[in-house]
Amino acid sequence: MDIRYFELRAANKDCQEKFSEIAKQKYQGVPIFEHACNYVNNSASYKRTGRHLEIVEIKEYSITVKLSSESKLEMASKSLAGFTRELLRIDQELYPDEADRLFRLFIYNSTLFRNTQLEVEELTKQEDREISDVDALKKCVEIFCSNMTGTKEEAAALANTKHKIKQLLQEYEQFQRVNGYAKRMRG
Repeated sequence: MDIRYFELRAANKDCQEKFSEIAKQKYQGVPIFEHACNYVNNSASYKRTGRHLEIVEIKEYSITVKLSSESKLEMASKSLAGFTRELLRIDQELYPDEADRLFRLFIYNSTLFRNTQLEVEELTKQEDREISDVDALKKCVEIFCSNMTGTKEEAAALANTKHKIKQLLQEYEQFQRVNGYAKRMRG
């Protein structure tokens, strides 16, 4: 199994538009980036070669994706071309007038993304940073209140995450009960 991570940024270095805003756009009821990802994962070429594209994180000015393949990825960044083409096709379909298109300011020299392959260590450093309490609470609300999952894998990951959170909460509640009992016994 060959796994690569890429950071995608706007090809136009002067672009001030945010991927996080574009991510709110939907195509046929599915977030636009998720739709393009599903599209390439269901393509004959991806299925034939055992490739899978996954969006890891969407930030304001970048998107981190994970590309995995059952065989060695010779020209890994070329495997992202279908994702780009589908995003541009959707954009053109949703907004026939070029002046209204979502990605018009991202493009430079007919290219949507500049991609940089990330080292696994870089990604681990990014994942190791602690999120704020507010962000953790927002994520919990999203996890428990959103029923939007695209694939069986995502649904399973969501169910597993819910289970782990509930376990942690039960452990904490048990700790509080025992601690409260111990305080009453001392006092």
